[in-house]
Amino acid sequence: MTEYDPRRALDDICQATGLQREQVADVVGRAFEILHKIAVCEEMGVIRAVMECHFQLDLKACYHLGGLLEQGRLLKLNDPDNPWYDSHFQFASSMERV
Repeated sequence: MTEYDPRRALDDICQATGLQREQVADVVGRAFEILHKIAVCEEMGVIRAVMECHFQLDLKACYHLGGLLEQGRLLKLNDPDNPWYDSHFQFASSMERV
């Protein structure tokens, strides 16, 4: 796998779509918000969120969401001893103030 600088991600999307950074961030943030809400509120949870990602976005988005979830499963991201666990809750507490 080739090296990819994740700091370029937003700029790459802007270049591909012709949108401004703020527009891309808003759209992506809204999509994640909806998928998160589906995962929490729907009976099928995360499975339903992945299904809706496929139905409402596309197969490519669904594939990559599934990849993120699988990577999290493999790394056991719900383990309180994992550094990501603390980071997630720091982000969550910051969102409560927004």
